Amino acid sequence: MKRFIFLVFCLAFSAHAEYPIERVGGSHAVITTHTMTRLTDSAKQLELFKPAYIQTGGPYPGRGLTNGYSKFSNESPDGKYFLGFSTQGSELGLYRADGTFMRRLTHKLPDGRIAGLGEFYDVRWANASSLIYHSGPVLYWQDAATGTELPVYTFNSNIIAENHADQTAKYRLVKLASKDVYLVDLKELTAKKMPWTSGSSMDISPDDEWVYRDASPYDAVGPQFWGIPELLAGNALPVTVPCNTVGHDGFSFNAKGQSVYVFFNNRDDFITFFDPHTSETIKTLNMKETGYSPAPGFHFGRIQNPEIRGWTLVSSYGGAGWINDQLFLLHTSGKIIRLGASACTYRFPLASTVTDVKTARYFAENFAGISPDGQRVYVGGNGQGTENLNVWRLTLPDKWWNPPTLEQRVADLENRVLKLESKP
Repeated sequence: MKRFIFLVFCLAFSAHAEYPIERVGGSHAVITTHTMTRLTDSAKQLELFKPAYIQTGGPYPGRGLTNGYSKFSNESPDGKYFLGFSTQGSELGLYRADGTFMRRLTHKLPDGRIAGLGEFYDVRWANASSLIYHSGPVLYWQDAATGTELPVYTFNSNIIAENHADQTAKYRLVKLASKDVYLVDLKELTAKKMPWTSGSSMDISPDDEWVYRDASPYDAVGPQFWGIPELLAGNALPVTVPCNTVGHDGFSFNAKGQSVYVFFNNRDDFITFFDPHTSETIKTLNMKETGYSPAPGFHFGRIQNPEIRGWTLVSSYGGAGWINDQLFLLHTSGKIIRLGASACTYRFPLASTVTDVKTARYFAENFAGISPDGQRVYVGGNGQGTENLNVWRLTLPDKWWNPPTLEQRVADLENRVLKLESKP
């Protein structure tokens, strides 16, 4: 496998702590030293959300603030804001891009009480300045800067959180307590009932062309993709992923700029790309290349920029050797850009006062998300298990997916020389 050499820079803010990333060697890539920047201070800021959630006597490396999840971005489409998700699920902080804490996100209940918003409400960016979420039977929009809240669509049954990862300004999938599923057109404000009532996970492809429905635990087939135009016309037939042992998953783009599916196959241990347009599968990295003792887990960041073709962001947790708690970019060709060890560790010594070990370890997994333009990576970090969870950011070089050719580099160098020679 060819080496892929890439220089990674990180944007650092002096007002926030920095954690030096370990340099890691390996057969896949050569990386340089860089830093990840901690953007939040959960031990202080969570007191504004939920007093005493972070108890004294810590640190508690499985509690605090994270980026939310890999299958959506916590950064606003215009890059001005980001969200810090509390590990308790019902609290959320809004921050400016430089890490300045703005406010706790809240929602006014029908009885007039004010409640915090969090992942239980499937909070996502709807556009550059607005968030979308659900509460009771209603979908809401909220202006990020002012907190102004407006109802979008009201159903006849409560909306339930169903691992909805969809992040698009055009559509929203909704599952009701009645188990009916609807596709909401956020432009036309209409809702179309879907031809199924089950599925452990649902999503909308980044290009707004497909509805993804995970396989039910009782299904003999794999996940399914349904074309949105056909669904709206009432004549859709699903495209089935030829694998019913799908692990964690996400979205990428093919060479044509069309959305494709990426997942870990728990049966053959390959990270696999699946194109619903052609039903083609591409197998890339196999777990045997990373080692099985202990075996790592993987999460995949949602790529939203169609210019980034064939790449996926991979977060590993656990494992041994170079794969341990790693962030890397993987291409369908097999190329890997290793961004270095994360600021988070999955195998940390738990304090005796943390009783829910399973939950604590879950939030210490790497599930990094990537910004809508593909330039910044956000991940929860606990300082290698020495502090509470916080939101960290890694800034990538401009258009890293399309590095300049040698000819372009030479031309750029020649232009610089000419400018220097022209100076008096």
